[in-house]
Amino acid sequence: MSSDVVLLTRELLSEEEFFVLDDLYQRSFGVSSVPTITQRDWWFHYRWGIIGLFLNERLIGGISYWPIDGETFIALRDGRLKERDIDARNFNAERPEYIYISDLAIEPEFRGRHYTDQLLKKFFASIKKYYVTGRPLTICALGYSLAGAKILKNYGFSKVTDAENTSDKQDFYTLQTSRK
Repeated sequence: MSSDVVLLTRELLSEEEFFVLDDLYQRSFGVSSVPTITQRDWWFHYRWGIIGLFLNERLIGGISYWPIDGETFIALRDGRLKERDIDARNFNAERPEYIYISDLAIEPEFRGRHYTDQLLKKFFASIKKYYVTGRPLTICALGYSLAGAKILKNYGFSKVTDAENTSDKQDFYTLQTSRK
């Protein structure tokens, strides 16, 4: 009998996987969570935007990200737009200048095992397709919790808007990537 642990990160392939991960998001973020119908609309508009973390074929976590336009970025940063009100029609998948991370969650029983690092490594590898020499790419996210803010800071994100100045009442972070 083998006790091998197989950890895999990949884009979601089915609505069944979507609903399993969305359930985790809803449980993790409660009233601050993006409504299922909104997250599903985003995913239908940009199928590459959700990466699942699978442990021995069980979906135990994920990260969701979206190529937003400049107007959406500024409205989020300046507190004029709530995360849940992002319109998928404003995604710019062709030549994005901004990538918005909307969710990152791991099942509670698997937290603290560096699985977040696995998700973020896959995320950064996935967005490399958008790196164009001479054009900046800004990654942004809300810091939902102290643990979330710590993760963002550990990856080089900087807080640019305090929670009291955002519509979601959570600190807003950005990371400017270099494209050489």
